[in-house]
Amino acid sequence: AGVALLLASNFGVVALVAAGRVSPGSMPPINVFTDIANAAMESKVASGEVQPVMATFWAQSFWAELLGQYLQAGERPEVFV
Repeated sequence: AGVALLLASNFGVVALVAAGRVSPGSMPPINVFTDIANAAMESKVASGEVQPVMATFWAQSFWAELLGQYLQAGERPEVFV
């Protein structure tokens, strides 16, 4: 189970990006979510709300929340972001 989770986490985003290139506009805006999560992480670390050692975990959780909100909204990327 651990190996499957590792493979899914490492290659899942790659598969989404590849599928998005095959059919533009049909996949979540992964890079935009990454940019938003990174900026939010830097802000939280700078303000002291998140400890630097936990910053990556926090950013990944925030990124997953963004993806969840996107999927629930059912909007096209241009409308959602």
